[in-house]
Amino acid sequence: MSFDKLHVVSFFILNYACFMEALRKMFLLLLFRIITKKKGCSSGL
Repeated sequence: MSFDKLHVVSFFILNYACFMEALRKMFLLLLFRIITKKKGCSSGL
């Protein structure tokens, strides 16, 4: 029973970590777009 509980908890932790990583990437991409818009596309990448 305790092993089953541990498995569920570890699964949730892994999913949470993946979700947070995806959220962080999305946030950085959004931030990058805002910064490039402010600078202007003339500066380029």
